[in-house]
Amino acid sequence: LLRGVKFPCLFVCNVSIYLGFSPLPVACCPCAQSGVREVGDTAVIGYFQQHPPEVNPSLRMIDYIREVAEKRKSRAGESGLVGPPDTPEVLLEKLGFPRKLQYQKVESLSGGERRRLHLAAVLASAPNVLILDEPTNDLDLNTVEVLEEMLQVYRGLLLVVSHDRAFMEGSTNSLLVMPGDGTVDRFMGKYSDYLKQLYQLRQRQATAAAEQQKKAK
Repeated sequence: LLRGVKFPCLFVCNVSIYLGFSPLPVACCPCAQSGVREVGDTAVIGYFQQHPPEVNPSLRMIDYIREVAEKRKSRAGESGLVGPPDTPEVLLEKLGFPRKLQYQKVESLSGGERRRLHLAAVLASAPNVLILDEPTNDLDLNTVEVLEEMLQVYRGLLLVVSHDRAFMEGSTNSLLVMPGDGTVDRFMGKYSDYLKQLYQLRQRQATAAAEQQKKAK
């Protein structure tokens, strides 16, 4: 699907995949069926999935996030990369888990809480390549707003697959447009810019078609 499309992580770039009315989350799946994926030595990929991965149900939330953060710190020390910006306690608080609740076991969490915990784990890994697959699904408004604030200061490569137009507008500065004909077009600009350009293109096409009809008569 993305044959020939490259994402060099040499600069800060926030990309949104716009899929019209049909989501295609496989486009951002790290486990592609074919093709070549080249990962640099300093690349740290964070993948926020629609369905959170399995976590040991007997673990306490805080212990799980601490474990993720410690692994990231260890790698940061080895490679010179920057570690997680927030402590596990602060990160969980930002995502709606007060400190007194952070010692609950994973098995006691609801579906929405597990998704927030998954988001905390992805952010605790301090990725410099962040992939968000329908990030606003099943997240409450407060969590979405916190995530948007975090992305405003995020200094890595961001790839978003989403139907949430407002989220795309605020978090990305370029689009990968899949019009449904098997092609992928790169558009530099926000979603509102793309809609404006698309409207102008269709107006020109309609005008050209009308002129052709007049000439045919």
